[in-house]
Amino acid sequence: NQNGETKYYENIHRLRHKDGHWVWILDRGKTIFDENKNPIRMIGFHTDITKQKELELSLHKSQSELLNAEIMSNLGHWSLDIKTMKLSVSQNVRNIFGLDKDSSFTIKELFKTYVFLDDRENVSSKLTKGVEDKTPYNIEYRFKKHNSDEIRYINCNVKFEIIDDKVTKAIGTIQDVTNINTIENELHILR
Repeated sequence: NQNGETKYYENIHRLRHKDGHWVWILDRGKTIFDENKNPIRMIGFHTDITKQKELELSLHKSQSELLNAEIMSNLGHWSLDIKTMKLSVSQNVRNIFGLDKDSSFTIKELFKTYVFLDDRENVSSKLTKGVEDKTPYNIEYRFKKHNSDEIRYINCNVKFEIIDDKVTKAIGTIQDVTNINTIENELHILR
């Protein structure tokens, strides 16, 4: 800012309070220049944003812990805007389906590419009925990971966000339960 490269100066950092503890400060200011464009002084102010910063850090920690819990349980979360049909998924949903973080993953791709062909109608009709009835549901279906022919199993829990008696969003979790299904099938065969 003193070199004239920016119009304003802004930075977030910690300062030691006069009683000894640290506070987060939003520091904003502007350099005043003389007629020869030489910096002669800065004016600005500090805003104590400690509470906001602590909330932000706490949220980041919670998100990190949630991601770790999802990875450990092979679980992911997602949401679907009913009006736009825009699908948003957690990173672990991408991991379950074998996708990197930049891969396209739309509701259409989910049904056409990943949900096992014999299960598509059931998955689609269950979602449609859930939206119509505004009732949560659970479904298990088969899927294929990205660039793989291996058939895996997903357990999916779905509930709905309802505004003015209209479903606006589907929200859910998916869990890869392939190992559980394999064990159950082996136990069934043994019986």
